[in-house]
Amino acid sequence: MSKPWIGTGMVAEQTTVIPPGYHEAKIVASQMNDTTDGNRLDLNFEIVGGAHDGCTVTKQLHLNSRNANTLWRDRHDLARICAAVGIMAPHDSSELHNIPVLIEVGVNKRRNTILSYGRSPSAKNNPPSKQRRLTLTRADRIEMRPPDWLLRGMLERDTLALVFGDPGTGKSFLAIDWAARVATGTPWRGQAVKAGPVVYLAGEGRQGFGRRTRAWEQHHGVSLAEAPLYVGPAVAIADPTELVDLIDAIDEGEAPALIVLDTLARCFGGGDENSTQDMSKFVSACDALRRRYGCTILVIHHTGHADKSRARGAIALKAALDAEYRLSDNDAGLILTATKMKDAETPTPLSLEMVSVELPDLVDDYGNPVTSAAVEVTDADTGALESQARTVATRRSKWQRIGLEIARRLMAIGDDGQASVKDWHTECNAAGMRQSTRYDVLAKLQERGDLVVDSESIVPP
Repeated sequence: MSKPWIGTGMVAEQTTVIPPGYHEAKIVASQMNDTTDGNRLDLNFEIVGGAHDGCTVTKQLHLNSRNANTLWRDRHDLARICAAVGIMAPHDSSELHNIPVLIEVGVNKRRNTILSYGRSPSAKNNPPSKQRRLTLTRADRIEMRPPDWLLRGMLERDTLALVFGDPGTGKSFLAIDWAARVATGTPWRGQAVKAGPVVYLAGEGRQGFGRRTRAWEQHHGVSLAEAPLYVGPAVAIADPTELVDLIDAIDEGEAPALIVLDTLARCFGGGDENSTQDMSKFVSACDALRRRYGCTILVIHHTGHADKSRARGAIALKAALDAEYRLSDNDAGLILTATKMKDAETPTPLSLEMVSVELPDLVDDYGNPVTSAAVEVTDADTGALESQARTVATRRSKWQRIGLEIARRLMAIGDDGQASVKDWHTECNAAGMRQSTRYDVLAKLQERGDLVVDSESIVPP
């Protein structure tokens, strides 16, 4: 099976230095070569017309390089070449051959380089077949799916979520609890959890991470032995080089269901959290990880310096989130409050507590037992009962159903689709509905939006 992006023809070596300037050219050969750094695509441009007709310039594109800057630069160049020849979705480099293109040639150390690419004037007379780059879907054909929960009611799959709070409120303990549940498939508040690999980047308190996970095991009676919970140091993911290194490390194992960045500050790099531009780079890196693995990204963050009700930094962060939670400490204990829920019902605040856990077979230098902590949810999950109560509350009573049926029948046969209030009372009375009930039923039906009472008439909503 041939490699993708391998065209026909061998790439020729440049033999003549072409003076700087703009030249019409075409790609006459392409070849994929293995390198110590990955794979490189060589494109052979041949000058068409003029004093240098037939001379060649080779463009080397490192499309699979470990150097993130080189990778970004050469992929960007390839995108510009595709735009110049008018082939926006090629499956093989041979599709780029023999199409006129305008190139800007430069000279560096007595060798030619290509500085820019543009559409050739002659290409307008023989344009390549148009490639579809964007597909629009009619709204009624979009498939509707229920939420795909990683942790029911809290974290959806393939989303970006954040938990923020003051130092010492237990944010990392909560993140470890969620990570361990996903890695082991341990139920969350009585709801089943589908097990999946987890990558946890522990930038703060990493020395105590082992004690915290041991405390979680001890408290919940669940072993993390052989569980796919992988821990690494903080990675400045906004830096392309570090992001590529992280992806390479993840790719050596299973695709994660959850990636935890603890904390944003440690995984942010040298940028400014209050800068929209720098925060957008961080969000873009999170999105790149999410799209690559179809996983949930959970970011642990601190509150603002002055405003404790919001997370620190540029508002671009919150705008990009699918879910956001604030963990606060008050006299009643820890409270986890949803401050944003993009596409699902906002959960009610949860009461949590930190439970001290003595670690077996572990003592300090003085022989005293070593302890850590685990998060315990003290609120029961009453969501099913609440949903049932809401359903019951929306049901119509017996007389409401009869009253609405009569109103709809009278409107169907009435002038202009209207019914007389007097006729409605007469029909309802004949059905056995008392006068006091009739007025209450009519008011309720209008309150629910089932119909509209306009003076002496009943009309559809």
